[in-house]
Amino acid sequence: MTILTLVMRNDLNMRTGKMAAQAAHAAMKLFFSQVDQDLNTLSLPIHQYEALNNFVARPVVHVEFVSSEQALLEIIDRHNGQTVIDNGFTEFKGVQTFTCGAFGLFNKEGKGTAKLIELGQSGIKSRQYLIFSRKSKLKKDAVCQMAAIGCLSQFFKLLTISSDLNTAECSLDEASALYHWMLNGYGKIGLSVPDDDSLVELAEQFADNWVSTTITDHDGMLMLTTEPAFVSEVEHLTHALKLI
Repeated sequence: MTILTLVMRNDLNMRTGKMAAQAAHAAMKLFFSQVDQDLNTLSLPIHQYEALNNFVARPVVHVEFVSSEQALLEIIDRHNGQTVIDNGFTEFKGVQTFTCGAFGLFNKEGKGTAKLIELGQSGIKSRQYLIFSRKSKLKKDAVCQMAAIGCLSQFFKLLTISSDLNTAECSLDEASALYHWMLNGYGKIGLSVPDDDSLVELAEQFADNWVSTTITDHDGMLMLTTEPAFVSEVEHLTHALKLI
């Protein structure tokens, strides 16, 4: 069984959508810690691809809430995991803040060479959308679990096993939304729709606009995750959605 553990600070009073985005950041930072970057290609070693495949097939996510930065850092350091530092643009009064971390999932963390590109180097906005159905009450632990599962499952779709069978690869075209998403700091936003039918309809609308999505079902709660998309190309689908 492949298990991902999220460690989330609950002393920061983050809104639910913010917490979802931070959980997704932590999961993706763990993913990128295993990825190699060679020119315009991202590659994941085949044994780590298999670990990700096992997780996507049977996702298990544990969420541990802690009440301080020190507790977060101690746990993540003990397990050789990855931490997330929020820049504070939308919360925390502009102060960079450790929000959460992740460990597990892969056999060994921290072996990749992909560059975590600095924020704000591209003027073209690209974003990943985490969209929840409000049919059921959104519990914070479930929201964190779904965000991590959704993002990892969506990126798994982008990977293709190489001809030599040693890696799984993803193209990083400089004109792509994925490329500008990385340049702009892996932006994510948590939104919501009124019910499950609206979520399924929205997934169809994204598909009509050539944006791949994943719907995650967690004990009857539904969430849609998009691949990174240019904001200007999907704003007509997202502008009226409610922030959570």
